[in-house]
Amino acid sequence: MLSEYLRQAWEANNAYQPPTHGRHFRTPMWEFVRRAKAHSDLVGLDVFEALAAIESCFRYWDSASEDDDCWKALFPNSDDPKEEFIYTWDSIKWPRNELDRAQAEATALPLKPHRCFSAGYARFISIAGHLQNGVSGPILLPCATFSQLLHCAPMAISRYRRWAQNDGLLKLTSKGSRVQRKADEFSFAVELFDWKIREQIPAEVLNRCLPSSPKCYTEIQEKERKREIQETQEKQEKNEGQEMKGKTRALLPDKRKCAVKQSPYIPTVDEVARELQKTAHLRTCM
Repeated sequence: MLSEYLRQAWEANNAYQPPTHGRHFRTPMWEFVRRAKAHSDLVGLDVFEALAAIESCFRYWDSASEDDDCWKALFPNSDDPKEEFIYTWDSIKWPRNELDRAQAEATALPLKPHRCFSAGYARFISIAGHLQNGVSGPILLPCATFSQLLHCAPMAISRYRRWAQNDGLLKLTSKGSRVQRKADEFSFAVELFDWKIREQIPAEVLNRCLPSSPKCYTEIQEKERKREIQETQEKQEKNEGQEMKGKTRALLPDKRKCAVKQSPYIPTVDEVARELQKTAHLRTCM
């Protein structure tokens, strides 16, 4: 029954504590909204339809008031519970705890990459692979969260992610932002594994090579693509520069119109007298 399910979700949400330094930020209603979004009666509804269905259940609870402030009475830690519900509903990517599922499946069916740098790396790859295999779209692999799962330093998770990217197992699809509290998003290459035996398929079988290989065709393509983009940008900048230069020239006055026409040189009186003295003997002879 939806009402009883929501009551349990509300009780679980009462354990909310404000995030401390270094912990991922979550709204005060995050746990309640996540559990509510996972219920079969609410799956597929838009946020306002879900809001109306949940609010109708609230009004039957003894702890909820009968007026419009039932949300405020149930969620006193929120300044505006309805607004926070709408925001959190759209922010939750996976309503079920996919990370717990991935951990359980990684324990039962661990993946075996070709290059296994350490036991912690193998465990990381297994969780990431099972996480991607159960969801559609990109996955999140935050260093702080996975360092707690694997009992290691966040820097170790950062190295695991970089190694997996170098081996073509992970691809960064979206760069995160600390200011926006947005984590990096990745895609895991599930097609590189045989999920029956849980081993990575050899590159020659897939008729492809790893991006870390110096002769990798995919890497050459990527370099060519970047070179073409750079050449296009340089060409565009050059054209814009020439166009701007032409506009600047058009705005400048024509120097030819301002030039003074050269006239014959007219000597001074002293210069004429000196020349006459120089040629006086010529006139005497005559």
